[in-house]
Amino acid sequence: MSRRAAASVATCLLLLGIASIAFPDRSARARQAPANPNQLAAKVERAPLNLVPAERYLLPGLLQPLREVRILTPHDGIVRSLPLALGSAVREGQEVGRMDETDARIRSKIAEARIRLETSDVERIRDGLARGDRSKSDAQAAEARVEIAKLEHELLQNELFRCILHAPFAGRISAIPVSAGQFLMKGSTVLEIADLATLRAFVPVDRTAVQVGGKLNVLVEGRGVAADVRALLPLPETHAVLRELAAPMALAVVEIANADNSLEPGRRVVGPHLPTTPIASVASYAIKQDDQGEPLVQVIRAERVVNVPIRVVGALGPDRSQVTGLFRPSDALIQSSSVPLVPGTFIRFEDAPAAAGVEAVAPPSNLYGESAVVGGRAPGRPGSVPAVPTVPTYTPPPTKPATKPATKGFVPF
Repeated sequence: MSRRAAASVATCLLLLGIASIAFPDRSARARQAPANPNQLAAKVERAPLNLVPAERYLLPGLLQPLREVRILTPHDGIVRSLPLALGSAVREGQEVGRMDETDARIRSKIAEARIRLETSDVERIRDGLARGDRSKSDAQAAEARVEIAKLEHELLQNELFRCILHAPFAGRISAIPVSAGQFLMKGSTVLEIADLATLRAFVPVDRTAVQVGGKLNVLVEGRGVAADVRALLPLPETHAVLRELAAPMALAVVEIANADNSLEPGRRVVGPHLPTTPIASVASYAIKQDDQGEPLVQVIRAERVVNVPIRVVGALGPDRSQVTGLFRPSDALIQSSSVPLVPGTFIRFEDAPAAAGVEAVAPPSNLYGESAVVGGRAPGRPGSVPAVPTVPTYTPPPTKPATKPATKGFVPF
């Protein structure tokens, strides 16, 4: 190679080196910065949400009468009449039924005749005592027989009175399992009467939020009602599933005043502490507060940040909490982020590198999560920049309608 050619090669290499210093590799710079100027790289720690449906813990109570009695037959006999229909209101002491009283009336008349017989015997003995042919003990025995006859008559009068069935208190007839003319054994149920002035229910509640003697707002089939807490009982086995909740649940005995009879027994009662939205277990540091101080968590929903208001059920440990909110099965919990995230922020996570789970550059020790591109605002807001480029849809070119070539010499009709 000549000396002139060698000098030219050296000059070219020198110029290439200067150009490489002045203009670094743009591909590496492109990998470090997002393509959209409205986006930035951030660290976002996400976690899946394992949701438990709220229906699993929906165990409502039922309204029950505070007092309910069964009217029984006092003896074997036939039901003579039942004048009131099912559901009728009754007063205290009102007649609600009548048994056949023929036998009781006859026995009462027999007792009355026995009283007259024993009374006449006492008079005869007293006359004999005055003449001296009867002793004083005979007179005392006759008087005792009269007293016994009177007591027997009183018992039969009570039996005759019990043939007429009366309401023990004001209420409503809740059941009539028999019919008039039916023969019943002693102790059989004729009807049931319930006192609806006060109703009672057993409602699951958070033990730490309820006090005996206090008030509790409950929902009676969607209607808010104030109830009085009379007692707190341990959860029975029928409510064992509520022990899965982090809150210390108990069974409250509540009473509801019903003077206007607007409530009916059998209606569902739900306390304020049963979850009505899905349950999830989250990291405690993922729980934030809104401007009013109410708790919330942020989730990724359709690649957008969404604030979900929650209610903290209880603590599962020093760093885990059980919450309930309007979650969706596809939501991903945002546990932490290196930048503040406002609702509607677009989030797109980068693809995993070739070495699975290993990042090219170690992140700072105080940042957790995966590399993500954060930017853009909620769609439709003024000044928003589309974070994801839209793919133009293919529109085929318009086609001309096919025309039949004209035939020479052809004249249409």
